[in-house]
Amino acid sequence: MSGRIFESLPVLREAELRSLVSVKEAIAVVRQAYRDYGNERLVLSQPESMSLKAEQTSFKLKGGRSPSHGTAGFRLVAQGGGDMLSHCIVLDAATGAPRGLVDETWLHRLRTAATAAVAAEWLAAPGAKRLSIVGAGRIADELPAAFREIFALEDIRVAARRLESARAYAERHGVTAVESVETAMDGADIVVVITAANAPVIEGVQIAPGATVLGLGGGAEIGASALDICDRFVVDDFEFAAVLGSVAGWIAGGRPRLAVHQRLSADIGEIAIGTQQGRTTPDERVLAIIQGMASCDVALASFALERAGEEHR
Repeated sequence: MSGRIFESLPVLREAELRSLVSVKEAIAVVRQAYRDYGNERLVLSQPESMSLKAEQTSFKLKGGRSPSHGTAGFRLVAQGGGDMLSHCIVLDAATGAPRGLVDETWLHRLRTAATAAVAAEWLAAPGAKRLSIVGAGRIADELPAAFREIFALEDIRVAARRLESARAYAERHGVTAVESVETAMDGADIVVVITAANAPVIEGVQIAPGATVLGLGGGAEIGASALDICDRFVVDDFEFAAVLGSVAGWIAGGRPRLAVHQRLSADIGEIAIGTQQGRTTPDERVLAIIQGMASCDVALASFALERAGEEHR
């Protein structure tokens, strides 16, 4: 029996995924995944992340489940020899039978952009029209389309460590390249930070009243002073944020973990179902650290497998 299951196991690769999942659909899946998180709470593996080193390759594994799709799954990232491979194995939550294997190279980047756009949808001040992106890498490439799907944007700016990278990004996406983070943040309603920086590129003094700042990167890209000045502080999942990204950087820099947790206004699941508020006034400074939840990866991979199944009938 198990042999027959694996013989027919669907495998979705990037080219097919790009035709199966639209930006609009990814946003809808993420919204529902966050509502599932708010209602169910226990949607992530324990521990949330595992790592393994073997030969010349490092592996990372994160698990989650999608109640709306009746699935569970694991996202596996392998880094070695300069290359990174990422896949999501999707399982039937009731039987444990595998439903499919999904290439996460592009889909994870789309998921990251969708989670940022949905978080901003719930946190930004009414009428937000100016978006600034700090970072011009491959994940950042998915941000303009995701934000344009939700917001009627009049201005998108991008800043990067190298101006030529920002200019190339601007050419690809029809946005404006600027020379500095300070220029990018001036007048921005929403700021998305997605860099490889291990030291702050944004500090609290740069965050204007009414602005929403979302940190997505895996390093300490947002300084602890941002936590001091913000009126509302939101995460997707605090436990994971405490070991990766800006929150982890604050703790490593001497901020007591408990003190950081006590500054928390809400998590994104609570905001999704309305048990907690994100923004309460238009002039609040809102800081959100959105590190990414495996449950969202599983939900989007599950959606892609369902869509592929519909097309192959």
